[in-house]
Amino acid sequence: MELLSEWNQTNAIPPWSDAELRHKLREAAKSVRQAGYLLAHNAPSLLCHPPALRPTPTPDEAARKAAQRQQWPAFRLGTETELRSLASLRRIHPGIPWLAQKEGLLMFTTSPTGEDCYGFTEGTMAQVRRMDGQPFTSSDGKNVKSRNLPGSVGSWLGYAILERHPNAPVLVGEGLVSWMEVMEALTRAGAWNWRPFAALSASVHLGERELSLLRGRQIIIARDRAEAGAAAAIRWQQQLATVNTTARIWTPPLPCKDLGELLTTDPNATLQFATKSNPS
Repeated sequence: MELLSEWNQTNAIPPWSDAELRHKLREAAKSVRQAGYLLAHNAPSLLCHPPALRPTPTPDEAARKAAQRQQWPAFRLGTETELRSLASLRRIHPGIPWLAQKEGLLMFTTSPTGEDCYGFTEGTMAQVRRMDGQPFTSSDGKNVKSRNLPGSVGSWLGYAILERHPNAPVLVGEGLVSWMEVMEALTRAGAWNWRPFAALSASVHLGERELSLLRGRQIIIARDRAEAGAAAAIRWQQQLATVNTTARIWTPPLPCKDLGELLTTDPNATLQFATKSNPS
């Protein structure tokens, strides 16, 4: 408890309550995992993976994915009604989808099975979700919230914005839809100089391009409370440390599991993890 309390005062944003820390200790005591499994030397999955060690697509695989991308459905700009419907679905300000569309990251389309969809795309990456908020049904009969289009290649959303603002602090979210949630959070906090960056999922790594873009910035990672989200936040924090960049991890207050749930649970929530600045 003494060690957790010391860490809590300088790392947790916002700080955890004593009751929450005691809960964490009780849950850890019940764990059947090996003590210290989250430490890098005991958990290979959390180690930094240099980009050079990642599999390089073969020419045939790259050509196959390029051919798949040629078959993507046509993307279009959303109407004002669609943008407002999306804002209502995600419980964010209507200006956020408009901004995402203006940045070229948000698009609208129709799925092969006829559902109206919105999605996020940048470069060779594209992922879609249904406008009615319902899940897709996968080939094995499971429900999935989002669907990566065939041939999609990429792991992060928001490169162009970071390239235009090389010194801006960055709030990192998990899941492409979190790009809008991060923008909503920054807008509520009045953190006009901050920029959003979103990971495709908790399983992705920060590669050479991402580390180059994030090097030397002030960075906060908005983590998910799930085990995979915790592991991702620690992994990204470790990978940023390899380029001498310190990232802080923000954990949503209980009972919220992530940033999006906090924003939708309390429409008036003002997040204090970002430094406010003058809009000018």
